[in-house]
Amino acid sequence: KFVTLVYGCLEPHDKKFVYVNAGHNPPLLFSGKKISYLEAGGLLLGVMEDAPYEQGEVALQSGDLLVMYSDGETEAFNETEALFEEARLIRVIQENLNLSAKQLTEQIIREVKAFQGLQPQSDDITLVIVKAR
Repeated sequence: KFVTLVYGCLEPHDKKFVYVNAGHNPPLLFSGKKISYLEAGGLLLGVMEDAPYEQGEVALQSGDLLVMYSDGETEAFNETEALFEEARLIRVIQENLNLSAKQLTEQIIREVKAFQGLQPQSDDITLVIVKAR
């Protein structure tokens, strides 16, 4: 009936990311000490037949980190039913900015699973991480 998504095109030669966010968790762009939320877009797909969508574009600098994630990370819960939440995800990323994109992906998954403890995984854990050189 409806779906959230981020559709993006990475242009590596121009170091540019062009995207549309259709109601999904906004991708996070870590650039130095600044964090930007890539929110340009519109409603979830399927909510309105002719919904307008805005295209966003960001220039990536060497060292920038782009993180796209599903709510399976932020809505993972533990035995006390506390949520992992976006703030914890951001902290994990900031503490591990020196890792490669693959290593950072693995570290986030480890942190989510450790947080969950014995609770079963209730949703998918999907990450796309791009580190600009």
